[in-house]
Amino acid sequence: MRWTCLEPLKRWRIELGPNGSGIEWDMEYEPRAPMWELLPMHVEVDGRTLVDMYHMKESGLYRGWVQIDGERISLDGFPGGRDRTFGV
Repeated sequence: MRWTCLEPLKRWRIELGPNGSGIEWDMEYEPRAPMWELLPMHVEVDGRTLVDMYHMKESGLYRGWVQIDGERISLDGFPGGRDRTFGV
C-alpha cells in the first residue's frame, strides 16, 4: 500500500498493488469542502490523562478504481471523507 501526497492538505493518491487478497486499488482523493474541527476530547481519571485527542474531518470525492478478484469497479466521483485525528 502506498499513500502519496499530490497537493499538501488537499489531494492524495492511494494505491494497493497486487497481493494475496485479490483486492487492488488506485484512487485519488480530493476535498469538496474545507476541513472542519470537531470538539477536542479530553478525559482524566484521578488526575491522570487517559485521552487527549483532536479531530478534523473533511468531505471529498474519490476517483479511480477498485479491483476485486479481477472485477474492476470505477470510483469516479465516489463520495467519501478523510479523518485527521491525533493525540494521546
